[in-house]
Amino acid sequence: MADRTLTRSLSAYYVYIHPYFPVLPPPLINQAVDKWETGVQGPNDILFHSRSNPQFQSASPMTLAICALLALIPHPDDPTPTSPESILLRRNQAQVFAQLAIDGVEIENEMIESIVDPGEALSAQEMQIYRRQIHPQVRLEAESTIALLLLCTYEYSQRGNISKMRKRCGQALVSAMDLGLHSKDKEDYPYAESDRRVWWMTYVCVCQGSILSCMAPSILLCDPRFTTPLPTFGSDSDAWDVFLEAQRVIATATQFVIDLESSLKSESHDLKLWETMAGLERTIEPLVQNAEKWSYGNVDDMEPSESVVAKSLRMMTRIKLNSARIKIHRYCAFSDMPVFTKKHCDLSSTPSAGQNPGTACGCSNNLQQATATLALSPGILNSPIPDDISVFDSPILPFSGRFSSKVCMQSAFNIAQSFRALPLPRPSGPRNASYWNSTRQTNLPRMMPIFACCSMQASYSMIMLCHKTLAIKQASSFEDGLRRRTDKLLFQLHEGIRMILDALENYSTANEALKGMRDQIRMAVDSVAAVQ
Repeated sequence: MADRTLTRSLSAYYVYIHPYFPVLPPPLINQAVDKWETGVQGPNDILFHSRSNPQFQSASPMTLAICALLALIPHPDDPTPTSPESILLRRNQAQVFAQLAIDGVEIENEMIESIVDPGEALSAQEMQIYRRQIHPQVRLEAESTIALLLLCTYEYSQRGNISKMRKRCGQALVSAMDLGLHSKDKEDYPYAESDRRVWWMTYVCVCQGSILSCMAPSILLCDPRFTTPLPTFGSDSDAWDVFLEAQRVIATATQFVIDLESSLKSESHDLKLWETMAGLERTIEPLVQNAEKWSYGNVDDMEPSESVVAKSLRMMTRIKLNSARIKIHRYCAFSDMPVFTKKHCDLSSTPSAGQNPGTACGCSNNLQQATATLALSPGILNSPIPDDISVFDSPILPFSGRFSSKVCMQSAFNIAQSFRALPLPRPSGPRNASYWNSTRQTNLPRMMPIFACCSMQASYSMIMLCHKTLAIKQASSFEDGLRRRTDKLLFQLHEGIRMILDALENYSTANEALKGMRDQIRMAVDSVAAVQ
């Protein structure tokens, strides 16, 4: 009975988590099936339990962390999954599982000598784990590391606690390096693929924690000690390579934003920053162009070749590369004028951001005043930028406002389309009938949105472009053809924002912290509608 319960947890992991966070080895044939059941809860129980084995509770931190994430997904039998009562129930169940997982990690790092005879603890051997491994291709000692990685995403996307997310990432990093997962060679051994995935997903989470907190990474992005080969997908040999490259690029772009904000505050205007900006554009632009050439057919089912996982990682790569490009250009394009009333990611905010930022610029220094004059010109609506562009029409910035606005616009559209293209969970295989019909399936939440800040970058760009386009439309007398193109651009911008909102609406079903992002975007869009 215990085996059946653990098997169900792993099967559900491969349906809901693995497509977006492939930290475990590939699934077996027909393993990715949601074998759901309605749990039971006794009068004194905190958690719901399996009907088939109500006394069983896993001792594996990894399984408990998986359960914490799965508990956030609405049950198919819940008639009112969006009611406050249902949301609170899922939130409480998930938090209990998460705490049990953390307790399990602590227990597996505990030493009997520390409790019984601390004087012997320093000379004692490491604590042995006396239980059976959960996954035959995952080393027992790595399960705690995997649990910490899963919990770091839980702390961010469900609880909105970036500080605790970074702590979990730090614990996972220490745990992975203690196991030597960062310095493996190309030798093949039973746990090779698992070790590679655990290490590189640890790397991704640590980088992402620094991005979300707007702090320098706690690791060197290209540390020579990190020799572990990349994981592989049977369906796509390059997906991991481009995904990790995008992670390094967006981490570097975020560090540029940090340095730029510091320069703005000190009014130092370090010319090296503009050289960095231009250099990053030269690096990112060909990566973005190459990513736009990728194409995938209908690969939504989970199978051992993991084509759906490769597709997800490719879409995330597109999102991160285009988000990095927006980070590089948004100061030239928009002077970083705020449109949100609350702080999200590395975007400026102000309680009065609901006003029209096109007419209420909060510029306070010479650089912002200079970039504020680089308004979106009518030419962006009908005049293409040459491929060999080299515009330095500002004495300070390396790119013109027009060029950077167009870059931000295209990158924002790319992000919106990539969010829409991310696969949805598929609870059953094509030969396996499921309770989930097509209507319910479209409402299933995607999980593990640790890159959700990219949606804010895209939304910011499109909202600013709406304001600037409206300002031009209201201040200028256009001929009918140009006015139609202006209206078409506004329609496309609103459609792009709608794609982002649809993605966040889907995510927020099982990731409550993202509701704050969704609501901020809606509020900013309402400010556009108020002046349209």
